[in-house]
Amino acid sequence: MTLPRYTIRRSARARHVSLKVTPARGVEVIVPRRFDVAGIPQLVMERRGWIEKQLDRQRVHASRWRQAAAIRPDEILLPATGEAWQIEYRQSDAPSVRVTSRSDFRLMVRGNVSDLDRVRAALRRWLARHARKHLVARLQHLSDLHGLPFVKATVRGQKTRWGSCSSRRTISINYQLLFLEKKLVDCVLLHELCHTRFLNHGPGFWALLGSLEPDCRALHRELRDGWQKLPAWPSC
Repeated sequence: MTLPRYTIRRSARARHVSLKVTPARGVEVIVPRRFDVAGIPQLVMERRGWIEKQLDRQRVHASRWRQAAAIRPDEILLPATGEAWQIEYRQSDAPSVRVTSRSDFRLMVRGNVSDLDRVRAALRRWLARHARKHLVARLQHLSDLHGLPFVKATVRGQKTRWGSCSSRRTISINYQLLFLEKKLVDCVLLHELCHTRFLNHGPGFWALLGSLEPDCRALHRELRDGWQKLPAWPSC
């Protein structure tokens, strides 16, 4: 029986071997830095059924994603903020595309709106601005509430992570968190804030996170499938 193709990634944060299947990286085996990789082929073979199931789900998702990506969105629903933004497109002679927000939850997209790549790029920039306004403010609130200070917060559009925290306590937030429910967003933000004290996933980290969010384990399981809740266009 042929092994599925996979890559190995050593992680300073890993305490155990784990498998991850993502569109960007395929099948990835994450191991602690000094782990003996000799037994990994057997592990992959034992998990072959689960891996094939995940790959099949991603192939179906990718097909739907390609179809949806060819269409301009008419609205943007943001469960994280409880907002529903309607989009209006106005063609002009300008080569670029700009997005402006109105007080009635309407987005005006002006310029070369027949260029889907430019439209998606402009909407992504709007999402990033919106995340800086709302998600960073929520991060600061949770930081102050629980006494877990950070040095800096940035907003990005990561492909495989909801967030990250560096050794210098710089927290990076994925603006696509706006498409998730508030409870999942708070779980990610608390997760990264706990890394300001524990830059690993050891017992101390999970004890701290569990004291702040008792349902953190269940929410993390939901977050693994959270990518399937995202619209296609932000990732195009």
